[in-house]
Amino acid sequence: MRKIPLGGQAVVGGVMIRSPSGYAVSVRKPDGEIVVRYFPKKTLIKRFPFNIPLVRGIIAVYELLVISFSAFDYSSEILGEKKNDFSFVLALILGLFLFIALPYYLTVLTGVSRGSITFHIIDGILKIMVILSYLMIVRIFKEVRRIFSLHGAEHAVVNSYEKGVEMASTFHPRCGTNLIIIIVLVSVLIFSLFRVGLSFRFFLLPIIFSFSYEFFLILNRTGMIPNFFQYLTTMKPSEEEIRIARKALDEVLHHEMAEG
Repeated sequence: MRKIPLGGQAVVGGVMIRSPSGYAVSVRKPDGEIVVRYFPKKTLIKRFPFNIPLVRGIIAVYELLVISFSAFDYSSEILGEKKNDFSFVLALILGLFLFIALPYYLTVLTGVSRGSITFHIIDGILKIMVILSYLMIVRIFKEVRRIFSLHGAEHAVVNSYEKGVEMASTFHPRCGTNLIIIIVLVSVLIFSLFRVGLSFRFFLLPIIFSFSYEFFLILNRTGMIPNFFQYLTTMKPSEEEIRIARKALDEVLHHEMAEG
């Protein structure tokens, strides 16, 4: 039987599972009830001209961001958490500073010429070090550990479905964590070729996303993609978290089967 390609992520108090036709968000309310909602949203990557190599990478990142924000909004609403657009904007600005500006300016302090390949290699290494440090620090917080264990539950149920087994690994090759690391590595190459300053780097993001996505697909097909960063972004889920993830998975599969 044909396996439906799936993806997903952890959200506030739950899990989102995505298929080519839509996505389902499963959230556990404080009273213990698990609420599931399906959102129809067909991916554009299967349609021309959005399925053209390099173009599809930009579309994939765009759809990932749109669905991620939507899923987080829904889960927050179910849990009664007030949506705060200012907090989101602030988090975005801090993220850009922490993962893009900070490594750049730390590299400037080394005194290496900004136009050299060495400069961009050091910048890339510092980016990875900042990401690693950030992940290790945030794991201290209970709320973050909950997100990481739900992330593990999402991987486990998707792996179980794809491999046809009851218990499966919490590591998955198509994880967004792997894509982020590839984006960092590709950015080192692109920035080295174009040798631009910090402000112009944002204009190169579409090119970086395009090549990163294609590289990501190649590594997945060959089975060569590394999973070591998932040791920091996933944790062993509880049975309750597995149930939450399976609710989302079942809802997505139900709608996919209904559509034929």
